[in-house]
Amino acid sequence: MFADYRSSEIEKDGIPYDTSIPYQMNTMADQMSNFNLVLSCLRPKPALCPTERIRTAIMNEPDWEQLNQIVTLHSMLPLFLHNLSSVGGHLLPPDLNAHIEQFFRVAQGHYRIQLKELGRIVQLLEKNNIPSIVIKGRTLGAEAYGDPVLRRSIDFDILIPKSKLHAAEHLLISDGYIPFEKIKILNRIQKRMHLWLSKQYPFQRYNGFFNLDLHFCVMSPGYHYPATFNDFWSYSKILTIEDLELRTLVPEELLILLSYHGVKNQWHSLKYVCDIAALLESHPDLNWETVISRAEENRCRRFLLVGLSLANRLLETKLPMKINEKIQNDIWVQKVVTALIDILRIRHEGRRFSYRERVWFHLATREDYRDKFRYIFTSFLANIWSYIYQNNLKTS
Repeated sequence: MFADYRSSEIEKDGIPYDTSIPYQMNTMADQMSNFNLVLSCLRPKPALCPTERIRTAIMNEPDWEQLNQIVTLHSMLPLFLHNLSSVGGHLLPPDLNAHIEQFFRVAQGHYRIQLKELGRIVQLLEKNNIPSIVIKGRTLGAEAYGDPVLRRSIDFDILIPKSKLHAAEHLLISDGYIPFEKIKILNRIQKRMHLWLSKQYPFQRYNGFFNLDLHFCVMSPGYHYPATFNDFWSYSKILTIEDLELRTLVPEELLILLSYHGVKNQWHSLKYVCDIAALLESHPDLNWETVISRAEENRCRRFLLVGLSLANRLLETKLPMKINEKIQNDIWVQKVVTALIDILRIRHEGRRFSYRERVWFHLATREDYRDKFRYIFTSFLANIWSYIYQNNLKTS
């Protein structure tokens, strides 16, 4: 059944659907670029979108193919289509409206299959005395966007205690999940090294229809995030999605985690910025004292400020005055954010950080010299491991 479901449509963004937007226009709107139109449609909810700008852009017949390319690259197609249809659906070509309806019909079905499987895994772990916390994915979609379908999700991210990793591995394999090939080919010592560097164990089922990242630490050793599983448990809550109870992080801790996740990936996708903006919009009563305190404890204040500044400058997310002051008072936050925005605007043209820029970015976002050294040291180890791993692939 699952193979037929996947093969019946082309899959992109983890959702099977007809990938082509059916209109190719040659004229660009004078008022805004395609990238700015994308930004206008990536607000957490339609009411926050600049309605007149979007409608004017639609009437000026934008390049739909390039828009499709941009939002797909930034992993934000569901939210983009939802807001585009909500704000300017009556102005869109009939074929495009039909495409959007088809997209969400298939996306909704895929989401329900994913949610059912996620609930089954969590219950399986619980029955075998393995506590778990679901991070990101569908729970983030429900928590921040108010609708899990609006956030792209192609895998499950589940955090468990490190002491339970061996038991969870055997349990999942007996349940039909298999480790990714990059893990299966490793010997015992290589496997331990790989898991130490990545802090996650990837599994799949039904030839990749379900993908599961089993985390026993939320970040790799190149980041100072000292919280244990018990700490995260104390920063967690029960989130109910369609009668399914899942344990996930409270908003304040989730914001910290999203900031780490953005830095880890050099904020190369608008998805990471949208997650921050959506979480802030959905939680206007966020305890900022707790957020700042946790950021200082983890020595990630600059991580946090970069993410918040990106959300503010790109998506016009409102921030407390004291947060704006912290951003303005940190020249490195401003330098990093400016560099990131310049790259994000032409990301669809293949622009990414060069190696030198990547090193600069990671050193600039770390305030403590211990963390700068941590990054350099673990990057050195990771490069050595990557060389060994690639050679291992060639000889396997």
